[in-house]
Amino acid sequence: LGLAMQTFKKVAWPQPYVAWLPPDAVVRLREMIIAKKPIEIEFTRELQPKFSHLTDVNSAKYHGKVSVDLSVLLYPRVVGMKGRFAADVFEGNLVPNSDAAGGEPTGGARKGAKPRDEIDPALYKNLGTHVGLEISLDRILLDKKKLQPVTKSVNDFIPRRTIPYNQLFQKKAARADDEFRTQVQEVVRSLVQEYQHVLQTDLQQDGALVDEFEVVNTLTPQDEVKRHKKFLYHLNKSGAYFALKEQLKVTVVGIVRERFLRKNPFASKAEIQLFMSEIYVYLVDQMHIAINKMFKDLNNAFVDPTASRTADFNMLKEFADGAEFDNNIPTAESYHKERVAKFEDSMQAWFDYGAFCLRNGMRPKGLECFREVLSRNPKHIPSLLAYGALCSCTEKFDEARVYLVTAADLQPKYFLARVVLGLHYEAAGEENEAESVLAEAARLKPADAPCMYLQAGQFLASVHAGPLAVRSLAHSLVQAGSSVQPYLQLAQLERQQGDVDAAVGHVQDALRLKEDDPDVWAALGHVQYAAGRWADAAVSYETVLSLPTEPRDVGRTYERLGNLHLRQCGAIVGDAAARPPAEVDHAKRAKSLFLRGCEAGQSARGWLGVGRACMVLGSYAEAEDAFAEANVLNNRDSDVWAHLALLCLLQERRFEANQCVAQALRHGARNAEILTLIGARFLELGEAAPAAESLRVALELDPGSDTTRELFERAVRVDGVGGGGGDEGDGFEER
Repeated sequence: LGLAMQTFKKVAWPQPYVAWLPPDAVVRLREMIIAKKPIEIEFTRELQPKFSHLTDVNSAKYHGKVSVDLSVLLYPRVVGMKGRFAADVFEGNLVPNSDAAGGEPTGGARKGAKPRDEIDPALYKNLGTHVGLEISLDRILLDKKKLQPVTKSVNDFIPRRTIPYNQLFQKKAARADDEFRTQVQEVVRSLVQEYQHVLQTDLQQDGALVDEFEVVNTLTPQDEVKRHKKFLYHLNKSGAYFALKEQLKVTVVGIVRERFLRKNPFASKAEIQLFMSEIYVYLVDQMHIAINKMFKDLNNAFVDPTASRTADFNMLKEFADGAEFDNNIPTAESYHKERVAKFEDSMQAWFDYGAFCLRNGMRPKGLECFREVLSRNPKHIPSLLAYGALCSCTEKFDEARVYLVTAADLQPKYFLARVVLGLHYEAAGEENEAESVLAEAARLKPADAPCMYLQAGQFLASVHAGPLAVRSLAHSLVQAGSSVQPYLQLAQLERQQGDVDAAVGHVQDALRLKEDDPDVWAALGHVQYAAGRWADAAVSYETVLSLPTEPRDVGRTYERLGNLHLRQCGAIVGDAAARPPAEVDHAKRAKSLFLRGCEAGQSARGWLGVGRACMVLGSYAEAEDAFAEANVLNNRDSDVWAHLALLCLLQERRFEANQCVAQALRHGARNAEILTLIGARFLELGEAAPAAESLRVALELDPGSDTTRELFERAVRVDGVGGGGGDEGDGFEER
């Protein structure tokens, strides 16, 4: 080898040749790359000027080309490329009787030369000829997708909620019915009091005994009729009848207008009689409902358990997933617990809560949820697979086999059950069984379904069955080829295990396969954001928005990039006019991003971001509209309530602020910064009790904050529940 290295001959031209591309050529280059046409660079040999009078008879041998694929220049943030590219013979030299290489030479200069059609097509390939090429750009070749400036107000982005015609008056009609039934109950109570008064007077005149209106004598039917007539006479004589009738008149008019939508005069007496019959029947029915409600057995009252069941079931899962994505684990767990408590008989609610616990380090609780499901429904396939996979990961192979085989037997045509069983056999070292089961799973898998190992990996990662998930995704990498999904699933699994660097590495592996995939760049940004690498996350999110296509979760990309801009704005409370121009620019950019995120998909967190940006800019009216919209989408979000409380305090609306902060604390507020600002503002307004409660929670969330501790001590002293004395104004005024 050493001798070969010494005797190998090569010719090199180290002198570089530099060519500058004019703007028109750059435009043409971009068009050719977008059209996926390879760029061909032609090379020819030229004689030196002192030999220009001679003809180069070997010019055909030194006429070559290099084909270069420059599509990499369209990748994000790529401003150049460098490499060695193989040279090839120019096609024109291989065509007989062609004068493409510079015309027919004259005289004897052509003697002894080989015909051009005898040039070896593999001439340069056999010689190993390469050309070094480097391309440098001042800026990226593909222009970034420019976001148009937002010229609309916040109200323009809030969706108009149109009520269907059949429901247009439904709310008012229901309110009219309730008011009528309430008045009927009041009339009944008044009649009972009048009857008791008349009865007591008569009995005292007759000498009968009365014990709390229980008559200790017997009456004949004739006496009952007589007493009834006497009571009606009393009502008419005393004027009570007309008073009670007037009491009902307003509510009856309300029903006529809102329930029957009657506001115009009648055309004929027949129409009046028909309407009177309808309204009479309806009012009597409503009267019976009101009276029965007063005297029925409330303990045996029937309540429809399916009211709004599906909507709440899906909504709570959506809220929990969003909080988990934002790494707000306590809030996500509270949503799962509420879902389980509200839908205790739902196996899916228990399974989702168990999977959530496993993903977030609460393994005993998660396993207990799966055991609860299986105790109620031993044929619940997802729980059998998840529990069996977790047993396999802890090398409880016999127990795992029982659960997984049971799941496969219950659903013989469910390929995912057989994939998980096959992976278990591989982990247990039973290669023959694994091969047989996985082959059967491949036969069962639908032709249009994604890679079966990828689906199995997603399921196993969702229940945090790490070893089996990694094994499944390794199979997926072999089968999927250039797919980036296995790498993204591996990154998600590493994030669950807390290894951010490994997660970033997997996403970067995916980027090497598809550098222009917006979902991969978004995944990289999410990993960096979760790890607190704000600058890197901002670059990744900006890259996502610069690509021609959008990722599946573009709304979250807008929201998180907006949050990163808001981080540059300092405190949310302050004079907007006194802020540095850079902070104002960040706030405007954040507002624009949040609005675009809400335009892509409505979410409470998106509108919360819009409101926060508006508060920084001093647009309190728009901020309140944004917070109100966020509250419509999720009235359980403690951050929304807390920001509403702070906004009300800034406008000195104390009553509303107290209501909002109570809701924020009720729903588990965990933003110590906002709670501290709320407490400080309450103190400024002389409201010590709500200030102390807000600051107490803030101090529990951030015990190391000296500012919060100082404000809390001041609030306690002002409220009079602490034992300390001293000057009440010192601590707050110094701050």
